[in-house]
Amino acid sequence: MHEISSLKFEQQEVDVRLFKNIEYDLKDGKIRKCVNLIIKSIKVHTFMDDFKTKYLPKYVKHSKNAWWLDSQCRNTFTIGTILSMVEFAKNYTLKL
Repeated sequence: MHEISSLKFEQQEVDVRLFKNIEYDLKDGKIRKCVNLIIKSIKVHTFMDDFKTKYLPKYVKHSKNAWWLDSQCRNTFTIGTILSMVEFAKNYTLKL
């Protein structure tokens, strides 16, 4: 059963968890970046707008690319072929 909030829709907030690049200074003066999980509260309508304009198009593009790659592999390689693929997320670095 859903509880009905006394807040209007425009006033309701949600906790959003996003991965963000964070810069930090090293002792030698260099600047490094790392990826951290950030949790922030934003208005529901802001989240919905961001989801439609920022996140959904990225997912659709990724999904379409994955589908295309799958179909290319199925049409190119014969049964019995072993295909090994390594994929790294674009926001993940191996720098220490």
